[in-house]
Amino acid sequence: MSGPATDVHTVRARSDAVYVAGLIVVPILLWEVAVRAGILQSSLAPAPSAVVTAIRGLFEDGLLYDLRVTATYVIVAFLLALITGTVLGVVLAQSERVAQVVRGFLTFLLSIPKSLFLPLFILILGIGALQKIAFGVFSAFAVIVVATMVGISTVDQNLLQMARSQGASRAQMFVKVHLRSMAPTLLEAARIAMILNITGVLIAEMYVSREGLGFLISSYGQTFQVERLLGVIAITSLIGILFNEFLRWCDKRQNRWRGGV
Repeated sequence: MSGPATDVHTVRARSDAVYVAGLIVVPILLWEVAVRAGILQSSLAPAPSAVVTAIRGLFEDGLLYDLRVTATYVIVAFLLALITGTVLGVVLAQSERVAQVVRGFLTFLLSIPKSLFLPLFILILGIGALQKIAFGVFSAFAVIVVATMVGISTVDQNLLQMARSQGASRAQMFVKVHLRSMAPTLLEAARIAMILNITGVLIAEMYVSREGLGFLISSYGQTFQVERLLGVIAITSLIGILFNEFLRWCDKRQNRWRGGV
């Protein structure tokens, strides 16, 4: 049964959607008009309509293959970074002394450009799929570890005591209490980690590769095929946005659980 609060929330959500759509559509329309009016050079800033035409051509030329290659690297690297980062974060959070030592190293990793280490990954792992996945994991790993350590330290002690009084095992306490309580922190970290992961994989593909979206970006940039370059960038951005919205949806579901608790 819907009430005034639900109606207000629905109206606000629709107004926000219209506002966001306006922020996207209006600049695109102005861009199109500026190119057609000769204000912008089509060779440097092709009209959005030309980019859409280029995207159709990309799919006709086999873009799905490169998209599948990059998506495979990104998904595998993200899952590995999420699993290993969470496990390591939980282990490190058990000892404050160890956590303090490791936190400095993680801060170092977070504060430097990851691309500096790419030549090292190429020397050790070569130029195949393993190198792309490993560099993606390396780019996203530290964020997950830090977020897990922070999330473990902020779990409500009352919930832990309640679980212990009910005879919950350590594994049950982690799944039912720790993991769900720190889910918002992990989801926010996952959003940042995915951005870093995608960036890492694309940079690795741009550096040494003959397939994938990163290779296409590098190739079209070097040959001045601006329409196709913008088309690949638009598709890559759309994938990132969709994943970000998926994590926001997961976060909303977790907020309902936390509100019930």
